[in-house]
This record gives sequence, C-alpha cells and structure tokens, in this order.
Amino acid sequence: MKKLVATTIAALVLSSTTLGEPGSTTPQAARRSQRSATVTISAPTDGSVFYGAYNQKLSGSALYGDGSAIPAERLRWSDTIGGKTTVICTANACTATFTVGQHKLTLEALGSSDAVMGSKSVTVTFYDSIH
Repeated sequence: MKKLVATTIAALVLSSTTLGEPGSTTPQAARRSQRSATVTISAPTDGSVFYGAYNQKLSGSALYGDGSAIPAERLRWSDTIGGKTTVICTANACTATFTVGQHKLTLEALGSSDAVMGSKSVTVTFYDSIH
C-alpha cells in the first residue's frame, strides 16, 4: 500500500510539472508565457493632430509574457481609414506617408505562426492646414 501511495504521489507531481504549472521550466510553460504580448506605441501618441505633415515616424515595441523583447521583424504596423486596413510595414519603427483624415494606427505583435499575440492602437488626424 505504501508503494502504491508513493507511486501515485510521484505521478501527480510529474503530471503537474509536465503540464507547465507555475514555476515549471518545461517547453509548454515557455510557450504559454509567449502566447500573449504587451504592446507599446511610442510615437505617434493617441489623439495627435498633424497639419500638412503627412510623413510621420511610427515607433513601438512589444514584450512576451515572460518580459523578453519581441524581435522587430515580428511587429506589424497597419493603418485603418474609411474602413479599409492596409499594412504599413513590419518593423518596430518606420516612416509612413498618410492622407488627410482620421487614421487608426495599430501595432501588432505576431507569434511564430503569424497569429496576433497582442496589439495596441492610436488614433491620429491629418489636416490640410490649420483651421
């Protein structure tokens, strides 16, 4: 009976570790910590208004759930205006040209299969001139 109890306890501990419970260093736990990302947009700031300046620098970053940086080539910028979304670039920073109007700029962190792990958006407006 003592051997059966010890074997059962050992099996429970082993299954807990392989499932990637907190504190586990298994590959499953590592993948789980990278399923979500925290995305930050440094520029432009939300609500920015530009007058006649249609070329703007975009910059941002993202961190995996474990706090490590997501590589720049896994970050994708997109622009939505008038219901149409267009990919601008795949990088942590780039310069883009915009048309007059209100734009929703989104930075997405992509996983290895290009699934979106996290995103952040800002809205900016471009005018012809000061009014």
